[in-house]
Amino acid sequence: MRWNNYSYKIENGEVTLTRFEGGDTRVEIPHRIDGMPVTEIGPEAFSEYGLQVESVTVPETVRKIGASAFKMCMNLQQLMLSEGLESIGEGMLYGTPLEELYFPSTLKDIEGAWELGGLRWNIHEKNPWFSTDGFALYKCDAGEKILLAVQPEENRSLYQVEAGTGVIGQSAFEGQKYLRHVDLPGSLRMIEEEAFESCQSLEEIDLPEGVVKIGAEAFSHCANLRVLRLPASLEEIGHRAITNTYDWSYLKRGIEKIVVSSENLTYLADESALYRRLSNDTLELVKYFGDDAEYEVSDRVSVLSEYAFRRSVFRTLIIPDSVQIIQKDAVLECEKLEKIILRKLDAHIFLPRTPVCRKDEVTKLLSDQGDLFWFEAYDRLFGTYFQLSDKAEFACTRLRYPVSLRSEIAGAYQRFLEKHRIEILDVISTQENADLLKKLTEIGFFTKDNIDAAIDRIGRSGKGKLTGFLMEYKRENIGTDDFDFSL
Repeated sequence: MRWNNYSYKIENGEVTLTRFEGGDTRVEIPHRIDGMPVTEIGPEAFSEYGLQVESVTVPETVRKIGASAFKMCMNLQQLMLSEGLESIGEGMLYGTPLEELYFPSTLKDIEGAWELGGLRWNIHEKNPWFSTDGFALYKCDAGEKILLAVQPEENRSLYQVEAGTGVIGQSAFEGQKYLRHVDLPGSLRMIEEEAFESCQSLEEIDLPEGVVKIGAEAFSHCANLRVLRLPASLEEIGHRAITNTYDWSYLKRGIEKIVVSSENLTYLADESALYRRLSNDTLELVKYFGDDAEYEVSDRVSVLSEYAFRRSVFRTLIIPDSVQIIQKDAVLECEKLEKIILRKLDAHIFLPRTPVCRKDEVTKLLSDQGDLFWFEAYDRLFGTYFQLSDKAEFACTRLRYPVSLRSEIAGAYQRFLEKHRIEILDVISTQENADLLKKLTEIGFFTKDNIDAAIDRIGRSGKGKLTGFLMEYKRENIGTDDFDFSL
């Protein structure tokens, strides 16, 4: 149905405006159409033809403004809301330059309130549901305050949440660039999803006793968050709430210290990791935050959580027999990681030294299916490597720990090493790569027929330690003419 510049519908004797199609710059919503009150502005009603609109006056008959009602009204400078309005939909002002929003005394519900963080809030003094201290917007619900949004003030590094606040709402602090510390009240019981997302300067969070839940992605991309203290009352940490506190820079490792109350029945922490207790008396490793060069997972752990080892700095990761499930991306973006040991399979897994994306190709093969690692796909990676040292170490590791290694693939590795024997020895000398030299001895690469030539080749480089290692190996081990790759 149409009336002037509006499409509308009627339900129970009341009018909902569904579409504005005019070219006016100043719009006054009608009180009535065909004698019936206009009670609602529908979702996206002005989003298509409201580009030129500069001001909108909403009459007292309107109780509801739908989601995205004024979306992309890019010239909207003034929105006059009247007494009688009760609810505002999510994204009502998305893409508008509006700077101030008036809250009538009757307004009691705002969906997606975090989106109003860039506005000045002019709240009617008799509105019992909303209040502000000039920085944060609060809603009072059943006697409890909910912090909904905050202003993007550039000079504020500290904020004290008001007493009586029980919930930090979804995305309430999202994108705050300058806040370094937020003081949370003892009344707090919940932090909703994305509440502090991308608070780039936030350094430390001390959750008070009484907090039960941290929502998903609550602290995502808080790149400078270093310390987290968790109370005895905490029962749930949502998906990626504390395991995704990174930005684009690999120099930032994320949280460095997590302290958990000794009385917490769900979570515990040691000097290196945060764990969640499981019903079968084992643990899920939620977040590793240590700085070990070699890290061995506790044998109490049965599950490695997603992002558990994201951007960890160890060179060797040892996974014990107890681990049954390795969730997707449990090990990710570990720049220094060179080796993973799977005790359950008696397997060592080599990772190329650079770049980190090539390491991720390997760690993504860790799996919660079957044997914890997809060796067939791993063997296919060999042909994609270009650095001779990486290819040689890869081949040596697979031959030394041949889990699920097909005979034809093993033969290909053997032929590669023999074909490039001289080049590999030169790389060992140039890089002083004692690890690769040791790996070659472990698979029986050197025999009576080639050991002297190898000693001579490395000796010419003047690398005394490498030469001495091979000479000692010859004295202790060479006793066969066969090129023997057996274990």
